[in-house]
Amino acid sequence: DPREIQTRNVAVWYAQDDSAVPPSHGKWLADHFSSQEGVETSIRSENIGLGHFTYMPSRGPVFQVDEETLPRTLIDFCAREQ
Repeated sequence: DPREIQTRNVAVWYAQDDSAVPPSHGKWLADHFSSQEGVETSIRSENIGLGHFTYMPSRGPVFQVDEETLPRTLIDFCAREQ
């Protein structure tokens, strides 16, 4: 049950046009974690026609800027904790 996850940092990135995983799941997770006190949440929700593959490194403009990559976001979370 995702409501039992305890974390200080979480990235919830989901595609609004995803046909493999309902976007409502991403929205629910984003709403849940962003409402938790003390949890830093990175939320992205795109609708660029790539569906489930929106955030894959070799696909589309979403991944062209280093600062916008999921690995960069997670590394930044870790760096702030040190």
